[in-house]
Amino acid sequence: MFNKDVIETVDFLKKGKVILCPTDTIWGLSCNAFDENAIQKIIEIKHRPDNKNFIILVSSFDMLEKFVKNIPPLAFKIEKESDKPVTIIYPNPVDLPSILINEDNSIAVRLVRNNFCREVINLLKAPIVSTSANISGNLSPINFENIDAAIKMAVDYIVPLRNENNSSHRASKIVKIINDNEYTVIRE
Repeated sequence: MFNKDVIETVDFLKKGKVILCPTDTIWGLSCNAFDENAIQKIIEIKHRPDNKNFIILVSSFDMLEKFVKNIPPLAFKIEKESDKPVTIIYPNPVDLPSILINEDNSIAVRLVRNNFCREVINLLKAPIVSTSANISGNLSPINFENIDAAIKMAVDYIVPLRNENNSSHRASKIVKIINDNEYTVIRE
């Protein structure tokens, strides 16, 4: 059974709203990955360049397989061996809005490691967009108190988890899959 915060969060996401929530890394702005209007609102809130990439969060490899065909075994190895959350950039995504697809026809995806996000994604039955809760170009806030008031005012819902959140207060490691046996580290 899902708790009240999960249910309320999913209700906002289903209505096309933008939320501010703790993830397994840092506080982020999120929305349903299939809602292009909500994605556009995140771009406006952050004053973000249109060509800047987004990360989507999935709850499982089963969900990932809906959007990335032929996941290389290397991805499973990277995920298993990483001591912190890792975002993997995959080539040739399918069945996602074009606004999420990078110019090189890739998508950045993180398999979430915290229960709250996993439960939200599972109940929503869809991935969520995730991006740091800051104005584009500014430093990412390491905790809720450091989030710009303008961001807090612009979102439709703030998840009421503060002390319970188990985020690492660091952005995820990002790697890009080159081929079945090779990847490059974009951000450590």
